[in-house]
Amino acid sequence: MTESSKKRAERSGSGEPASASPEQSVDGQQRRRRPPAQLEIATAETGSDAVNKAKRIPEDSPKAEKKKERRPPSPTKRALPPPASGASKIQLEVWSECVPLLRNEAFFVENAKYLIDHCFLRDMQNGKLSTNRARKFVAENYYVIRSDMRSFEVAFELYGRKDDLYGKFFEFLRVAAGFAATHYVDLAHFQKALKLTEDDMQRYEPSPRSQCYSAYFSWLVTHTDPSIIAVCYLLNYPIWAQMCTAAKDAITANPKYRLSEKDTSYFAFYSEPLDDMELMVTEILKRADGDSKLKQSFPYKKIKDCVRVLQTYLVEFWDGIYQGAYTS
Repeated sequence: MTESSKKRAERSGSGEPASASPEQSVDGQQRRRRPPAQLEIATAETGSDAVNKAKRIPEDSPKAEKKKERRPPSPTKRALPPPASGASKIQLEVWSECVPLLRNEAFFVENAKYLIDHCFLRDMQNGKLSTNRARKFVAENYYVIRSDMRSFEVAFELYGRKDDLYGKFFEFLRVAAGFAATHYVDLAHFQKALKLTEDDMQRYEPSPRSQCYSAYFSWLVTHTDPSIIAVCYLLNYPIWAQMCTAAKDAITANPKYRLSEKDTSYFAFYSEPLDDMELMVTEILKRADGDSKLKQSFPYKKIKDCVRVLQTYLVEFWDGIYQGAYTS
């Protein structure tokens, strides 16, 4: 018996020797105490991991249920599943076959689903859209529309003067964009309802995140073919129209916003189907089917890349509006 054990036995008032300390073995050799299981795990993890584990919320708590309902991250923040077959291996018999293939691509389905149920629209529908975000929507669109109008003019000069079909297509898009911007019939009403002046628009600092869409569209005009632009519009415009319809319905249905139909005419304009544009796109795709050079210059992989990048930038446009403050 060690000296410390004898002293403990004497203090306890019994003549029996005290049991060996948990810190030493029966034979008297010093032994390191094994830490509790949860501490042992924590020491093997990094400091942040241990803190996160300590703050873990029980699965049956209200906070955990709320966390489960939390909105999934933007498609631009997470990797999409790989396509069933490599796009580079797809050989188009007819060039316009790319349209149904693109509609079934994972990126297109994911982005379309995310956009139609975007946080901006959900806030509108729930009566929670802040004035800051509404103003940012107007200001960012102010610059996007003007950029697109200039891109349409360049496209008309490059392709429209040589081909009547291309000329009608780009002139139609230019007039449509101009109707919403310079004629002050649509966007300007929403702008005035938010008490934004022309000077406010000029002083506003556009977000690079929201302006990358118009920049890439300008690149498509100068670096690709009118058929590529036609496919992009055929696929993306219905999504944009559906979003504008949801915005118009949400604003008019909620008296909290105190906006008239005149104030929401911008959304009403774009929520209507552009039948003339669809007819022109159909004619452009028919012509593309008979162009063997186009099939060689723009195989399915290149078409897919153009549509994917432009649609991803459309996601960035809306995410950029929803995040960040109105700055001027």
